[in-house]
Amino acid sequence: MAKHSPGKRLAIGALGVFLILIAPIVGVLPGPGGIPLILTGLGLLSINEPWAQKLLMYVQKHSESVQEIFFPPNKLVQWAWDLFVLALIVGGTLINLYFDQGLLRFISIPMFGVSTFLFLLNRQRIEWINKKIRKQNR
Repeated sequence: MAKHSPGKRLAIGALGVFLILIAPIVGVLPGPGGIPLILTGLGLLSINEPWAQKLLMYVQKHSESVQEIFFPPNKLVQWAWDLFVLALIVGGTLINLYFDQGLLRFISIPMFGVSTFLFLLNRQRIEWINKKIRKQNR
């Protein structure tokens, strides 16, 4: 663990806590929401705090097993997730087309984000995209 001046430790710690605290607020926005903010905040806290470093290492160690639990390589489960994603997209589109109320439209935006996130995690599509990008950058 690096030794920093008290002012730098305070700034890093405050930014890490701030990112963790705003994660639930950002969680309603499209995409993965607050998860990257929580991990970034935890990463900043782990610079100076041993407990945060241990927690971050635990999350890194077990993140793949969580994905395997929710998205197993079972064709039936994969198709069920794809159908659920399709239902979210259709539902969000119908809400946008037929309801003119602001709150319902606001709900439909995260539906598109969540469906995109689930689509990429199912069938390990995100790993496939990462491999293609790495292959092009060589």
